[in-house]
Amino acid sequence: MPVLEYLGPEGTFAHEGTDHLRTVTGPTELVARSTVGEVIHDVDTGRCDFGLVPLESSIDGGVTSTIDVLVFEVDRTRIREEVVVPVSFGAHRRPGFETTSATTLLSHPAGLAQCRGYAVKHNLTPVPTDSTAEACRIVAVSDDPGLVAVASLKAAALAGLVTVEHDVEDFPGAHTRFAPVARDGLKA
Repeated sequence: MPVLEYLGPEGTFAHEGTDHLRTVTGPTELVARSTVGEVIHDVDTGRCDFGLVPLESSIDGGVTSTIDVLVFEVDRTRIREEVVVPVSFGAHRRPGFETTSATTLLSHPAGLAQCRGYAVKHNLTPVPTDSTAEACRIVAVSDDPGLVAVASLKAAALAGLVTVEHDVEDFPGAHTRFAPVARDGLKA
């Protein structure tokens, strides 16, 4: 079975992007990795068959770490297609804490930047995490009733959180372009 690595952990927008692939078909083992560089290098060395990496955010622009690795660090890895993933954030709480006063907003720095208005409106202190999915996991296991995660519905569902508000992003209609990558000559 082919292996496809993506920028994890499970529940990230990259993980959602794996549902939209056209050139990688059939049963595929999905493996989350910590960095874009790790995904691309694993493809280039044959550790996995495919990778899914972010190219550009409609809000923040190009993802230079992806471009740098593809251009300067690998020889055999090529972009196979483009996948556009809608980016929408919900506010999510631990079950049982939905009605308590919220004090702290957790998310990836890009998520916090895209949901500034929500943080200001609710007087929440933003705290960055490694990913939106990680923010959900932190909220899910914490006994702090004031925590809120901004993330996708998929990330919240995987962590067992309750959505208290949908579409909290400042710029509705945002999206991220992802690139499935593979070694030269590899067929799906």
